[in-house]
Amino acid sequence: MDVLVTLIFSILAIIILVLAVIYFYATKNYRYWTDRGVPNLKPTFPYGNFGELIKQKIALVEYYEKLYKAFKGCPIAGYISVMEPVLLVRDPEIVKQMLVKDFDNFHDRGVYFDEEKDPLVAHLFNLTGQRWHQLRQKISPTFTSGKMRYMFPLIKACAEEFQKTVMREIEENGNEIEVKDLNARYTTDIIGSSAFGIDAGSLAEPEAEMRVIGRKIFPGETKDGIKNFIFFLSPKLSKFFKVKLVDPFVEESLIKIVSDTMEYREKNKIERNDFLQLLIRMKNDGRNDEVKNDGDVELNLNQLCAQCFVFFVGGFETSATTMTFTLYELAKNPSLQKDVADEVNRVLEAHNGVMTYESLADMNLLDMVIAEALRLYPPVPILFRECTRDYTIKGSDFPNLLSKGHSGDLLVEKGMKVIFPTCAMHRDPELFPDPERFDPQRFTEEAKAARSAFAYLPFGEGPRFCIGMRFGKMQTKAGIASLISKFELRLGSKSSGKLILDPASFVPTVKGGMFISFFPRKN
Repeated sequence: MDVLVTLIFSILAIIILVLAVIYFYATKNYRYWTDRGVPNLKPTFPYGNFGELIKQKIALVEYYEKLYKAFKGCPIAGYISVMEPVLLVRDPEIVKQMLVKDFDNFHDRGVYFDEEKDPLVAHLFNLTGQRWHQLRQKISPTFTSGKMRYMFPLIKACAEEFQKTVMREIEENGNEIEVKDLNARYTTDIIGSSAFGIDAGSLAEPEAEMRVIGRKIFPGETKDGIKNFIFFLSPKLSKFFKVKLVDPFVEESLIKIVSDTMEYREKNKIERNDFLQLLIRMKNDGRNDEVKNDGDVELNLNQLCAQCFVFFVGGFETSATTMTFTLYELAKNPSLQKDVADEVNRVLEAHNGVMTYESLADMNLLDMVIAEALRLYPPVPILFRECTRDYTIKGSDFPNLLSKGHSGDLLVEKGMKVIFPTCAMHRDPELFPDPERFDPQRFTEEAKAARSAFAYLPFGEGPRFCIGMRFGKMQTKAGIASLISKFELRLGSKSSGKLILDPASFVPTVKGGMFISFFPRKN
């Protein structure tokens, strides 16, 4: 009996000891920011400051707006991501210093990925150091204005098919159309054509292979929201749980599409001036005639497919999201919609009724409308970086840097995660007065010159800004222009008129779809 009691007490003692060690390890950084005089919120075990996010009680966009507002007047703040201290930057001048002036200290995003087990995640967005730098230099020429002009006929063809698809939908199913998926089908077809040289056929067939792949990438389920959260915002947990971000079906399908296309081109000696061809040349000989003396970049098949993956994801999802919210705001604002339609049709008439690369550039009001949609609904709601070597924010430059009772500089330690809450900055009334109001006039040249360029970051900033920005703007603008020139938009009866942000999604989305009614315009 005594032996049994001793055994039970020993087991209990071990359990208590293990729990104590876990508690100590999980909470050892809970005073990290307080001890350094950085404004912060009190963390709670076991979630740190991320309880609402992990429990899926709040969307990521809403969480960072709430966090941002809690530190009004503070240039920086700190929080605990489960158990890791993270620096939140609120001041546009500090954003400028970190993303541009002192980029060498913050050139990596700091996400964990296992290239062997999750090969499609080893792409330009996630790569680090010299490997990122060399690949970025090689790929950049694909997105020059000259290359955009070359690809425009492909985009124009998809925009025309987009217009025809809406007309077919009206004739077959009535005026009210769910545009979230429709926009994604349009952008998927563009990426298939201009990037991979294939006819994705998503507008004609909603269940086409590439569209099915796209839905699998952003399924919007609770488990995916948690997985995305861990992957992007907590590298240590990602490594501990060995998080695999890409769905096996997506991985297998995309690798097959790319490898089959490559094999067909090489067998038939076909070359196209597109993104895939650039990668094929890099894979075969590591050379790109447009960039000299910057080191060789050699890609195996998986690495090549990873770059195709990020082009596909960034190309179809972010532009489709921006188009959805732009159409929503135009449907809500009939007078603005009329002004945009008048401009589009006036410009098209000046170009003999044909949409061209040059005609898009002349649609200035449409530019401003899309820019305002990107302000209110940025497809990438936060930017993040990892401090790659110790860095000091000088208190002399920012008088309110630290909490009352503290003075001096703040050392940002190597390995620290830094967050720039784009979504919250875009809705800050001190940066954008009356921020909830949709007002394209915020993006006149005079209005832009009157505020910091680093208050508005839909594509990031500095050497690591979105490489596909020109491409994304072009396909978004072409798609909206093709619709607004022919159709009047009204909010559909199935849409509540209120956008709901889905906690399971890392990017802004619309739960239940976005329904808009289309009525052919009378000439």
